[in-house]
Amino acid sequence: MSNTNIFQVDYLPDEKKIKINLPDEVWNSIDTITLTRFFQEELVVEKQEESEGEEG
Repeated sequence: MSNTNIFQVDYLPDEKKIKINLPDEVWNSIDTITLTRFFQEELVVEKQEESEGEEG
């Protein structure tokens, strides 16, 4: 059986933004996302749990 996770990446150049849409099973199983530029420069983003009462 194959495990395929489909996600979507949108690049919005006018907003200088990248949006990554992940399925729940992937979102719930990761803590860190690493972005690289030519596999040399890294930007590491760690997920933080939202606290109750926090406005978003």
